[in-house]
Amino acid sequence: MKKTTRMKKNRLVILLAMFSPLLMFSQIGVNTPNPQAALHVDGAKDNASSGAPTVVQQANDFAVTANGNVGIGIIAPTKKLDINGELRVRNIPVGASGVESIAVDSNGNVVKVPASESGTTVVRGEILGAHWDKTQTIPATTAPAGYPYLKSVTVSLFNLSGKAAITGIMVKKNSVLACSAIGGNGTNVCTTNTPESGTMSIDASTAPGFTITLQGVKNNLGEDIYSNLYYIAEYSKF
Repeated sequence: MKKTTRMKKNRLVILLAMFSPLLMFSQIGVNTPNPQAALHVDGAKDNASSGAPTVVQQANDFAVTANGNVGIGIIAPTKKLDINGELRVRNIPVGASGVESIAVDSNGNVVKVPASESGTTVVRGEILGAHWDKTQTIPATTAPAGYPYLKSVTVSLFNLSGKAAITGIMVKKNSVLACSAIGGNGTNVCTTNTPESGTMSIDASTAPGFTITLQGVKNNLGEDIYSNLYYIAEYSKF
């Protein structure tokens, strides 16, 4: 009987020794002996055995904190789901017309935008007798109140006979304005040739203001000629 009791005590001691680290620290590490959260998975098994992992080392980590926050690529998430890296979501259902949109604020937080706030408004303008070899500046104050972001701009150029000579369109793509239906491209800049071998450039690097530059077209006497220029600028709230 004494021998049986002694064996039971030995087994209990062994079990306590095995689980005491979990009871003491309440942290579980996978591929790491140095967990930094309630659950910490070191995907590449590249973290150091002591101290906090570097930003590069955290890039392949997964963590769940004591307050239920989940971090992917970061071990100290500040939101219920905090991702330090690219995000892909498959098979998103199409919502009904008028539902709220999803946007990302300047801090990377995902926010809902009411349907009433996600619309755009346009400003139409004209520059009659626009000079070639000069820059036409459209000031930032052109943006309507409450719509501070330039989303697209369309410029049409007519000669003095009333014929359309060229049309340039820029649209917002990946936070910059890119060329569309126009030749040449650059960061927030588009340039295209006119039938008269001149060029028209749209530069939105100072958005919500922008500039339109006409260059290279002269009359038979080498004098600057004039054209009528019309633009439509579309502005958004976000």
